[in-house]
Amino acid sequence: MTGRLRLGLATPAWITEWAIHRARRDVEDVEVRYVASRDTARAAAYASTYGVPCWGTWSELLASSEIDAAYIATPNAFHGRMAREALSAGKHVLCEKPLTLDPAVAREIDDLARREGLVFQEAYHYRAHPAVDAALRAVRAGCLGELREITVRYGWQLEAPGDIRRFAHLDGGALMDVGCYGLDLLTALGRGRPTHVSAEYARWAGGVDMESTIGLRYADGCWATVGASLAQAGFDCRARLTGVKGSMDLDDVFLPVRPGDPDMPVFRARFGDSVLRETLDGRSSYSWQLERFVRAIQAGERGADCAVVTRAELLNWCASRLQESEDESEPV
Repeated sequence: MTGRLRLGLATPAWITEWAIHRARRDVEDVEVRYVASRDTARAAAYASTYGVPCWGTWSELLASSEIDAAYIATPNAFHGRMAREALSAGKHVLCEKPLTLDPAVAREIDDLARREGLVFQEAYHYRAHPAVDAALRAVRAGCLGELREITVRYGWQLEAPGDIRRFAHLDGGALMDVGCYGLDLLTALGRGRPTHVSAEYARWAGGVDMESTIGLRYADGCWATVGASLAQAGFDCRARLTGVKGSMDLDDVFLPVRPGDPDMPVFRARFGDSVLRETLDGRSSYSWQLERFVRAIQAGERGADCAVVTRAELLNWCASRLQESEDESEPV
């Protein structure tokens, strides 16, 4: 890449407003050059609204020599295929979470990116924020001692009846939309393969879980509980990490966004009566994520981060439990 990163958007999804257009205000080395959609009229209207110079189909985006990287924000079920196609076309990829339920696909994506000398990033934006990163590094460094219990909760009310997150064939549901954040937090804390996974859930008519609770037990005796909901009144986004030396509360951990926006929460890491880290710099986690993506490309990095396969394995195990009885615990 020489000069500014020329970015193509795989779809005019609502999340693109936060992840790209607002984030780009803080990241000078990015320009949006293309928007693709199966509905080209929709792509044209989006391009006109946001001042994107080119629009068309996904295949045209991939064929363009004027595009360095693709941002993929389609329904979850298409992430793996489209990431593979983009990497095969020589494009770096920033893909909305989760990439896939299939560990084999995650390995293929990582191998392909490394072979082609490209960057692939799965968009768990909260991890890119310095305040969150500092809190997690402190835990990994042993400030809590050996972890004994991890409790995560992320939920809100999804009201739109036709939303893509309500349908199984699009890989929707609470686990895939918000529960995947909790599972990613476990990988960020160095949690690997659990010895047991259990699941409790309530389903929507569309065949997906509107609420789920995942229990994970590890060989070192640590227990983790990940709760996810798209059907609860109010907003809930928090984690509590308990070790042999004490506990840390992570408030609004998955949305450490712009503090100046009154509609958005503010991340805080609390250890006892002290606030260790919080968002004070005015930049959103999406901004930090986009900057991290650009800097990785500029630095000549390649492949995906080391946790991409672990995340897919965890999602696969947990989704499998959701297909079984509501309160079952089996070795994975």
